[in-house]
Amino acid sequence: MQSFIDEELKFLSRIHSSEEAVRAFSDAREAGFKNISIDLIYGLPDQDKTSWLFTLKKCVDLKPEHISAYNLTIETGTPLGKMVNLKTVRPLSDKVESLLFLTTMEFLQGSGYHHYEVSNYALPGYHSRHNMNYWRHINYLGFGPSAHSFWLNKRWWNVNDIDEYIKLLLNGKKPVSDSEELSLKQLLDETIMLNLRTGFLDFNKIKDLNGQNILEKGAEDFKEFENQNFLKITDEGLLLTNKGFLYCDELAKRISFFNQ
Repeated sequence: MQSFIDEELKFLSRIHSSEEAVRAFSDAREAGFKNISIDLIYGLPDQDKTSWLFTLKKCVDLKPEHISAYNLTIETGTPLGKMVNLKTVRPLSDKVESLLFLTTMEFLQGSGYHHYEVSNYALPGYHSRHNMNYWRHINYLGFGPSAHSFWLNKRWWNVNDIDEYIKLLLNGKKPVSDSEELSLKQLLDETIMLNLRTGFLDFNKIKDLNGQNILEKGAEDFKEFENQNFLKITDEGLLLTNKGFLYCDELAKRISFFNQ
């Protein structure tokens, strides 16, 4: 859906209106679907807290089981990226983007949704099992062109051309384009980053990988992070606060340093 404001949908080059999006949701409900997820985007140029809250309220009124709220990313070479370069569009400031991110967390949590990953919220029992697999760094297998797989410390990905994919299979060959074996440091860094995205870094997962107690190695820094209200230290691990989610990537970099 991305937005419940037609002007924003037009800016995003969406071909649907907010009314059509609501109708599609209602049709899915009437057809018997009991598990529906809505994707939203915030951080649009000129967007403010009032307009974003309007979209959030309209979304919650539909009572979807799952909501993904993504911050707009301006990619180089895209029409939006070109408009930014030409200065015909001015991106939001970091301050306003941070305000919208915190607004999202507070409003959706207050509406009964569990914030279980940086951009994802769910009613009890409706977390995305597919995505949780990635964020928990669990083994997975991908099938089809461009599909990625991960097993133990190895990652590989298939060719992206469907004709080549079929040809390789017909000739009894694996359709793998390339692969990589992750070092212990890469595994640790990814585990820290992915764990923190879910709001909780499990000390035992780090210890299982390198046998070290990360709490002891980073005791002073963790205390500093706690004093700044980025996280809470528990016996099992680090629990991010709402403010901590805002600095999730930076915290992951700082904590990864303890595994040098």
